[in-house]
Amino acid sequence: MPRRAATGGMPDFTGQTIDGERYYLDKLLGSGAYGKVYRAMDLKSPVECRAFYAIKCMPIYVPGTTKAHFQTRELFNHPKVRDHPNIVRYERHFQEEDWVYVVMELVRGGDLFAAITERHVFRNNDSLVKNVYLQIIDAVQYCHKKGIYHRDIKPENILYSEDTRRIKLADFGLSTTHAASAEYGCGSCYYMSPECIAEQKPRLKYSSKQTDVWSMGVILVNMISGRNPWRYATTDDQCFQAYLNDNDFLGNVLPISAEANAIIKRIFTIDPLRRITLEQLEEEIIQVHTFFRSQQQLKPLSKPLQAQRPAESSDSGWQTESEPVPTKPTRVVIETDGVALSSPILRPPATPEKQNNRSTKLEPSVPGPEDKPSTGGTSSAADSSKSSLAVKTPSVHAVIPVAIVRPSGAPDDDVEEALALPGSLLDKVLRSPAGKPKSITIKNGRNILRAAVQRIKDFSAPTSTSTGSGAT
Repeated sequence: MPRRAATGGMPDFTGQTIDGERYYLDKLLGSGAYGKVYRAMDLKSPVECRAFYAIKCMPIYVPGTTKAHFQTRELFNHPKVRDHPNIVRYERHFQEEDWVYVVMELVRGGDLFAAITERHVFRNNDSLVKNVYLQIIDAVQYCHKKGIYHRDIKPENILYSEDTRRIKLADFGLSTTHAASAEYGCGSCYYMSPECIAEQKPRLKYSSKQTDVWSMGVILVNMISGRNPWRYATTDDQCFQAYLNDNDFLGNVLPISAEANAIIKRIFTIDPLRRITLEQLEEEIIQVHTFFRSQQQLKPLSKPLQAQRPAESSDSGWQTESEPVPTKPTRVVIETDGVALSSPILRPPATPEKQNNRSTKLEPSVPGPEDKPSTGGTSSAADSSKSSLAVKTPSVHAVIPVAIVRPSGAPDDDVEEALALPGSLLDKVLRSPAGKPKSITIKNGRNILRAAVQRIKDFSAPTSTSTGSGAT
């Protein structure tokens, strides 16, 4: 039996038998902050039809510590919701020496993260998006009715059957029975609600139910677009700040239909008391005709901050091509090494071997606080490798109208071009021949969506302003 590592790390249980030689752990499925999940063969089941389970292996934490507190909650809360068809079934748990083992249903299809980033099963598939998302709502509603609030709803914790038609909510390591919580920063950064992050002081208790609803909104964006809307729901995050400035921001930059965007805005309501409820969300989702923009709507658009929908790429996962640049009005093609407007994107998970060899996470394209590790448990009990969401930044061209400001008497081939973006403006002032587009490269997208704007420099001579017909 493996002993606790001297460094505090988790040993490898692969090839071990536990529970009096009953379960044989033959494959690592995933790992997290609190333990590892293995596929286990029940050696007491009939040889001709062996039973398999997912077994979560966790150290027995010192009583009174935070980890011991969350571990006790998981063992107490998960059994309460075990009987719902859209929740991973809890079977039993037992202890041996320094370890506690949780025996659960084995879900063989994988997790929602892989379905989105690797299999792309939801792309332009309205019926599947609706089917799966309504199942997630059913699972979370059932938990809430039982007085259990998950607080770590994310694609890695949503498993699916081999045909992708049945989903299962997993990992209750951060769950709580407190409807009003004072545990801040609980969950995974991309999916935390603003009130859970609690940027403002003094901190007040937040609704555990409504923070689950917020996480559901991020998952809906994931399923439709394959992207995260932001990294942190704080004013330090440029994408979130852009949403605060204009709540149509996501609908403008992602391939989301108008009716889906209307729902997303109701989910991402800053005031939790005004945020849509799960019951209302279920009704709204049922009424949706399409979650995706039509091909006609995906054609080049004249609105600022709007780019084409990314196309699949074998190496990076996403790639976009710029809209053809017309001669009039003058436009500027901005090339960044981030996805459209620095909006984070889901990254395919790494294998367990790569995870073990990786010392640092990829830096995001949007500057912000360092990525905080989830205080939750393992990623999932699925028969697949796991990874936390990280930012991947393939190349993209966003075509943005600009205003032309020409000093009085200046020659036509010497004009000042200022990038005019409503809500959040670029602080770049370019020079280029009149009527011709100027191409610049902005590393890491760090100058995109800046809250402040550097106004056009004062000219010694009187100036007159003329704006192209496409500028706003």
